[in-house]
Amino acid sequence: MSGFSADALARRRTKIISGTVYVVGALGSAFSQDATQLIIARFVLGIAVGAASFVSPMYISELAPKRIRGGVTCSISSWPCSGSSAPTPSTGR
Repeated sequence: MSGFSADALARRRTKIISGTVYVVGALGSAFSQDATQLIIARFVLGIAVGAASFVSPMYISELAPKRIRGGVTCSISSWPCSGSSAPTPSTGR
């Protein structure tokens, strides 16, 4: 779905749309009244994050100068992995 929209609408528009969908999902999650609404809002958030994660490296690689394009794209792709594996401070409990 995000690959088709990136090709059909352009990567920048796809990022803007996914950001808008993310805001709608976040507001839906914040103001949900029951578990069903929360699950739907989280599903919408997942779609938005997935689309942004797919399109962002392509969009940034199109904007980056040719001489640093590979390094920028590689670093963009590795940031989520390094953030997920970063140690978290213990709470002392």
